[in-house]
Amino acid sequence: MKQQRKEIRQMEAHAEESSARDFRERVLAADFEAQKNVAPFLENPVLRRIIKTFTNDERGDFAKWACNPRVLEMLRRAQKAMDEGKLNEADAERVMIESLTAHQKKRKRATANRSSTTTSTIADSGRRLRTSRPVARFASRPTTW
Repeated sequence: MKQQRKEIRQMEAHAEESSARDFRERVLAADFEAQKNVAPFLENPVLRRIIKTFTNDERGDFAKWACNPRVLEMLRRAQKAMDEGKLNEADAERVMIESLTAHQKKRKRATANRSSTTTSTIADSGRRLRTSRPVARFASRPTTW
């Protein structure tokens, strides 16, 4: 049993080393501007973990995230709040992830509302008419056209 725990610790250590090496290679493969943008935040463990998620982009475009003004502003504000003691590392990570997921959900809803169509019946003729007007999802009373 003791030997198994030792082997597990060794495997975890090798996995961490491999992950760190992969992250370093991806950052160094990015253009200079992307490297320059993320450099000040790599000393903070929480911000480094957030930046490491940039490498998870399905297209492998680390620079897209590292040069995104919204992301950089979020990182700056988190760094400042942690430096001033207003925010601890655990709260910073939670807030940033919630902010990004809320923004992503908001964009998905906006996209869905723009593309949704509704079918209504013209009362006089009984014909159906397709419109591009967004559907009221939680309307308390029926919508009249």
